[in-house]
Amino acid sequence: MQTGGRIVGEGIDGCVFAEPAWPCEGSKDYQHIPLSRDGRYVSKIVPMSDTEDEYLRAAEHLLGPLASTFIAKLEGSCAPANSKNPPKLADKGAFMASRSSLAAWTEKDQACESLKQTLKEGKTISEGTHKIYFIQRYPITVGEWLTLHKNDPYKLIIRQIVHATPVFLTGLQKFYQNLNEQVFHIDLHVGNLFIRTQADKSLQLGVSDFGHCLLNNQVSNELPKYLTEYIQRYEFYSGYSQVPLEARLLNYCYQKKLDGADPRTLVTTWQNDREISMKIVGSKDTLLVNLYWYLKTLLEKPLFLEMVTELQSLCKTLRAHADKPVLILSKKQSFILQFILSRYLSFSPINALVEGMMGLKAEKPFQKEVEQIAIQVLGYQQRLTLAPDTGIKPFIRFLSRLLCVPYIQKVPLEQALKTVMEADMSHLFLESV
Repeated sequence: MQTGGRIVGEGIDGCVFAEPAWPCEGSKDYQHIPLSRDGRYVSKIVPMSDTEDEYLRAAEHLLGPLASTFIAKLEGSCAPANSKNPPKLADKGAFMASRSSLAAWTEKDQACESLKQTLKEGKTISEGTHKIYFIQRYPITVGEWLTLHKNDPYKLIIRQIVHATPVFLTGLQKFYQNLNEQVFHIDLHVGNLFIRTQADKSLQLGVSDFGHCLLNNQVSNELPKYLTEYIQRYEFYSGYSQVPLEARLLNYCYQKKLDGADPRTLVTTWQNDREISMKIVGSKDTLLVNLYWYLKTLLEKPLFLEMVTELQSLCKTLRAHADKPVLILSKKQSFILQFILSRYLSFSPINALVEGMMGLKAEKPFQKEVEQIAIQVLGYQQRLTLAPDTGIKPFIRFLSRLLCVPYIQKVPLEQALKTVMEADMSHLFLESV
């Protein structure tokens, strides 16, 4: 939760301060920079190379009026105050308090520790190495909110989130359905989703932390960076519910060098991987809970096997260009990649929400009901006594349909994917309620 206490959060890229915020250096007059003690904002110290400000501005442009409540907006940026370039007199106390908080920070391996080490070595957090974003403050993350309400009546909690989801999906699709510009946020777990409580007590969901995004417009096409900076560099952990199926298969294909395998063999090898098999037990990731049924359906669909072949093609291209500065993709490969990234903004955030809700205290674990709903949606015969209705059904129906709908159509693959990318996700969700 973004509450007082000076350091209120961190990630790999940035260290976040509030009440007081780490102030700007005082020799310049920065416009749109709030007072360091203004509780409506946080300051986030990031490396000079950080581009989150570009993504936030693009997101604000794409959202239009919805931006004021859907994202934590960027107010401005500045050079950080330090001992050589002190803040304005009014911010001196805030600067000292922020330095003390950083010196007392004990968490390891992320941005705040790195800043702490910089000061410990007698160096400064300077304009040459770092900058500060001033960002609107949001009330509470979805993960924190669900933890706070885990002992409340779970059906009420789920019902509140059901009501908030259509508008949430409408906002998300604005990020990728604009023909001239798209922003793909690829890290929408429950810690990067937030909740506001409206005046009528209804909930509004929003998106924060645009540190892991990709921008595509007439000036910049960062989509190939997804392959070179994520697929090539990291082996995805199977427990990341914010990663869609196609991205998991793409990463597994590249990391395990299965570019030339039969498409069906690639999928079943991933399915039977020891890490996946171990993670399925007790998982709250809808994709893993229903993996057997989803793949049983998809492996019967020619379009899905064609899609797997396209994933292998991306892997081959990436491997062939591994030592070259620029990755060149064909028009079809670029489109396939754009579809995969759109799944991070349609399937993934809802999957993350469900994973969070499955941590609520119910009479019975959610997994049995989640599996039975998927079995029903996919058209298989139900063999077990029906699990109690928790209210989570709309989410599982939505996820199951969205996962499979590109591959059950009787049209060419690109046309099928295009239809899904252009679809109204809020309408699909309302059909699932």
